[in-house]
Amino acid sequence: MTFGEKIKEARLAMNLSQTELAQMTGISERSLYTYEQLGTLPRKSNIRKLAEALHISVSYLLDESETDSQSHIDQDMFILEAKENFGSKGAKKKLRKCWVV
Repeated sequence: MTFGEKIKEARLAMNLSQTELAQMTGISERSLYTYEQLGTLPRKSNIRKLAEALHISVSYLLDESETDSQSHIDQDMFILEAKENFGSKGAKKKLRKCWVV
């Protein structure tokens, strides 16, 4: 399934219109349309906003062969929380410490 198909499927599963998803994410309706219908990939920040709003993982959105929408969602949430708490640079340092064995 393509990126656009996954966005549309997740949006419809939550009974959201493109307008409602646009309001939730701050992404324009026109952009959402191009993601869903034309297969355009958004910038990283918008991918993360979409994943968060639709309760699916970034990995699921970006990997066409991935079928589990919750795959790696714990890692995605950890990264978001680290960025909120420590900023982007602090999150990178924190991630290095946590993922190094």
